Amino acid sequence: MKEWISVLRAADAAARWHVHQRRKGSAREPYINHLLEVAGLVAEATHGQDPDVVIAALLHDAIEDQEVPSELIASEFGAEVAALVEEVTDDKSLDKDERKRLQIEHAS
Repeated sequence: MKEWISVLRAADAAARWHVHQRRKGSAREPYINHLLEVAGLVAEATHGQDPDVVIAALLHDAIEDQEVPSELIASEFGAEVAALVEEVTDDKSLDKDERKRLQIEHAS
């Protein structure tokens, strides 16, 4: 039960960190909708057996889009979660095609 409280804390953190961010497209939905959708898909795919992966899904754009330090994620949600988030964080100094190529290459 305690781990699912952490999932809710992560959802709250994600909503706060991305509060001013909107999705691209005409609907301009709040960005938290995307994060919740990804977390829901991950929870389904793992049959709810790995809350840390769900937390990482909620936070997957925190470093890349909001410059949240990995150390903050680690202190709040654990080193494993921070490592997962780092693993899916794009290097914005590279062009988009190269970032996507590297994502495919490194995806486990």
